[in-house]
Amino acid sequence: FAQLIYLIPAVIIATGLRGAFIARKVIVLGDHYGQKTPTWNPIQYLDPMGSLAGIFFFFGWPRTADFDRRLFHNPLRDEVRLYLSASGFNLLFALLSLIAMLLLPHARGFLPDFALSNIEWVLQMMALVNLMVGIYSFLPLFPLPGYDLLFRFLSPYNRIKLDQKRSITMLVLMLLLFIGRPILVAPVESLFQVLVSMRLITLGVLSLLLAHWLFLIELRKTKKDKKS
Repeated sequence: FAQLIYLIPAVIIATGLRGAFIARKVIVLGDHYGQKTPTWNPIQYLDPMGSLAGIFFFFGWPRTADFDRRLFHNPLRDEVRLYLSASGFNLLFALLSLIAMLLLPHARGFLPDFALSNIEWVLQMMALVNLMVGIYSFLPLFPLPGYDLLFRFLSPYNRIKLDQKRSITMLVLMLLLFIGRPILVAPVESLFQVLVSMRLITLGVLSLLLAHWLFLIELRKTKKDKKS
């Protein structure tokens, strides 16, 4: 039960904030019509099943963004760019969580030990879930971005066949989460250990570079639109 409580903020950030980022990025790429006014409130972008999967399996997905990729300048390239930057967003929050976790020992004396222990668990779950979502979102299974990207590369005939098997691919995803979760978690935990072993300054530099790419490059047009 305690682990479920620790996972709730991790899932909200990993999936809800990812959905909020995608909503803004879609506007940057050219679809100014399909989106309502975007907000950074993650609750609006949570998917019920994706959130439950995040809580129970460390992996989830946001509500499917409603956008028209035909309005993108280069639909296929820009859709790949959209999902890559969304996974970069997850990686950024994983790094920020690790940085906060490594700084926690300096808070001893200011916060009681039980509070530090609980905060450490929350930060660890935030890093793990964000890494899971950022990496495995590219699995070619509905309703993940990898399914949409695979769909774009197929011929019209194969697209129809794949669309008819959408529910089957979702069933495969559920079975993978139920049965194969240890296989999915193992490489992510290894990456987690590698990141933890890095120096704090290295994690800080990586975070700054990611933040610069995501907010000053990937979302720069959004800021220009607001000014205009």
